[in-house]
Parts: sequence; structure tokens; C-alpha cells
Amino acid sequence: MAIPQIELYQVPSHIMLNRPALPWTPTPERAALLIHDMQNHFLKPYASQAFVDALVQRIQALRSTCHDLGIPVFYTAQPGNQQVESRGLLCDFWGPGLAEDGVSPGIVAGLAPDPQRDVMLVKHRYSAFARSDLLERLQLAGRDQLIICGVYAHIGCLTTATDAFMADIQPFVVADALGDFSLERHQLALEHMAHCSSVVLSTQQLLDALAPAQVAHDIPGDIARCLALPLERVAEMDDPVELGLDSVRLLMLFEQWQQAGLPVSFLELLERRSIRAWVQLIELRLQVQASGASV
Repeated sequence: MAIPQIELYQVPSHIMLNRPALPWTPTPERAALLIHDMQNHFLKPYASQAFVDALVQRIQALRSTCHDLGIPVFYTAQPGNQQVESRGLLCDFWGPGLAEDGVSPGIVAGLAPDPQRDVMLVKHRYSAFARSDLLERLQLAGRDQLIICGVYAHIGCLTTATDAFMADIQPFVVADALGDFSLERHQLALEHMAHCSSVVLSTQQLLDALAPAQVAHDIPGDIARCLALPLERVAEMDDPVELGLDSVRLLMLFEQWQQAGLPVSFLELLERRSIRAWVQLIELRLQVQASGASV
């Protein structure tokens, strides 16, 4: 069957777990990023270009951070004009596959791999590990964590996460940096991965986990986004109350910062009526944590 037209849906950014969270944390020294099947052929069925643009932007943020932190970046892409013998049972499910027309096999605009830094893997089956040297490359680089984004969540991304788990590679699935056929399929894929193989988290949670020491510097940005204000105004005024940050919104921000691992209490935020003071306190705590001391 052909890939159906995919109608616009709201991408989920988290799921509710019915079991304790895994004690896995992505780190720059152990992780690799996989950008899965972000080819024109697989993105063409989306009825909403805005959906595709938002997906690309989230993956761009992941890739940029990984490049900055020295995290290896891998892409998968299916070749065009595959022979029936090579394509195998995929023909029965999805037909002949991609045409070699100069457009369909290409990576979507805005995500072209950097030939000097990124590795392109030829995709043959649902899993990025099938008939590829991805596992060998990860092992050679000393990487035992794989961050997964791209399309489609319930097919290749799920299968790749399962294969990673089976090879003792910790999968981290970025919920809102995936695309699927529908919200239902997307949600089911996340639940399956979370309960069987993976840590599921949002783009922002993943970025914060990779670079926690940089989070404090974005506190003004978080406040500006929460209040829908220009960042310049937040920087000028400093007083959160005068900016309109009431206790309800502050609690929402505190929960976000707590999930990101920032070492500060809600009471400490209330006691300090200064955004700069919040940043200074958190930066000090992070520096102390990095040194192994206590405060």
C-alpha cells in the first residue's frame, strides 16, 4: 500500500508512565544522534507544511547542539529505484519505494548533512541497524546511547529503538522531534518505546540534559516565552513581579526547571525578587556540583 496522506495533528511532547522512570541520562561523551529517514519522499504526504517546518526546526536544534558538543550525527536514507530482490518484503507492504528522480531520496531542505561531520547510512529495512554498520560505528566511537528523531515513529523509529536496546545501546526518543501517520499512531509508538526499550523526552528536555550548565543562562528566555514578552524587556526590568510573573506562572516555570535538573527550590525563587539573582544562584550551585563540593 502507498503511504497515506497525513493530516495535521498536535505532536505529543511527553507521555504518562505506569512504571518508574529509567535512571538513564544522555551525556555528550556517550551519545550519538540519529536523524531517521527525513527524506522528501517520506515528508511529502504531510498535508501541513507548517508541521514539517516545525519538525525540521526541532531536529535542527538537536543537530546543532550535538555538533557543538562533539556528539556524532548519523542520518538514514533509503536509496531510489531499489530492486525487488533488495527491497524484499517491503514491496508487499509499501510497493516499489522511492523513485530515483533527483528529489524523492533527498534529505528535506534545512537538514542536509554536513559531509565533513555527519555520516549517511543507506537504509534497507525498518531498522537503521539492519544491513548497516551503525552498531560497529557506535562501538568504535565508544557510544552506548542513541538519540532518535525523524519519521515514522511507529515504524522505523520504534524498530530502531528496539534494536538499539537489544544491542545494549540506550535509546533516547525525542517525542516532539518525530513524525507519524496520526496522533494515535504517534502516541502508541511512544508508549510502546517507553515501556519496552527507551527513555522518551521532549526536544527541550533532551537539550537541557545534554548541556545542563547552560540552562541557567536561558532563564530570562524561559520567562520571556512564558509571558510572551520580548527578551530585551525581561533583561531591562529584572523584577519578575513587575513583568507580570505571578505565582502560578512561576510554579509552572519552576516545574520546568526542576525537570531540567536545576538546583533551586520554589521558596528560594520566591525569596529573591530578581531574575539576575536567580541566575546567579543557579550558576553557583551548578559550579559547586561540578566541583564535587556541597552547598
